[in-house]
Amino acid sequence: MGNKALLVGINTYKLPGCDLSGCVNDVTNVRDILLKHFGFAVEDIRVLVDARATRKGILERLQWLVEGAKAGDCLLFHLEGLMERSRDPVFLQPLRGFRQAGYQNARHLFFANQCI
Repeated sequence: MGNKALLVGINTYKLPGCDLSGCVNDVTNVRDILLKHFGFAVEDIRVLVDARATRKGILERLQWLVEGAKAGDCLLFHLEGLMERSRDPVFLQPLRGFRQAGYQNARHLFFANQCI
């Protein structure tokens, strides 16, 4: 059974008054918890923060997250920041493709702590 995690934390936004505090610290804490208590290795975790957390960057890392995964693997996508609610978020398309490929038994966890 394999572990992979993509952690995204965004504190800084282009729109005035939208900046947050704590999102980057939160993903650092989640990373530490995964390493110390859940058996993840450093190479199993990708972290994107602030300016590096672009749509392109997230999509590329989501592809990394699902590549080579098999039934029983633990895949974690944790996003801290402001998000727009959507019925069909574009950035989750790689996970839909993963399920369509027959890996319904893999565990997918998606956490969104702050939604607007």
